[in-house]
Amino acid sequence: MAILLFTFVLGCIVAAYIYLTKNHNYWRDRNIPCAKGTLPGFGHTLPLLVMRTTLGDLVQRICDPYPDRSMVGFYHQTTPALVIREPELVKTVLQTNFASFSRNTWKIDPHLDLLIAANPFFCYDDTWLIGRKHIGLAFTTRNLKIFLNCIQQVCNNLENYLNDKLKANNNTIELELSSLACRYTTSVAAYTSLSIENVSFEHKSDVTS
Repeated sequence: MAILLFTFVLGCIVAAYIYLTKNHNYWRDRNIPCAKGTLPGFGHTLPLLVMRTTLGDLVQRICDPYPDRSMVGFYHQTTPALVIREPELVKTVLQTNFASFSRNTWKIDPHLDLLIAANPFFCYDDTWLIGRKHIGLAFTTRNLKIFLNCIQQVCNNLENYLNDKLKANNNTIELELSSLACRYTTSVAAYTSLSIENVSFEHKSDVTS
């Protein structure tokens, strides 16, 4: 009886391992480089699931060993996924053949995080198509050149603001960075959308702690 039970448990373990690793040769069979360190059932996303890393850091670790490759494969749990790096391939996926690539690997529940769910890098299907039209109309080449000039001017204002603070305090200041970042963001938004210049760096209140 004990031998039979042991055989049954061992068979279940082997069957589970085969099931969880059945796709682990997917990218190798297609001659596409794949990130190392695949775990059965978790793929490469275990650090992300246990919140030990961020999505950006995970993707960077996947891509860094292959700096000369246009794409790198990995496994999102048991599902093969692909990180595309070459701009022309990105254009092909997002525009030319978008109908074949409309499903994004990362799906964000809008009820949990509406802002990230609306991010173009996490959208899919009709949500991405509608968002792409809005982005395409807003960020034309002409508009991007105007935005760049506005952002450069805001950066100059920020630099002048910090220089004035340094001169007034013997080259030593302490800053509340969250407040400073908010001021910068507000200035960029006001200048690019409403043409209001230097909205956050001209009044007397400061961001020193």
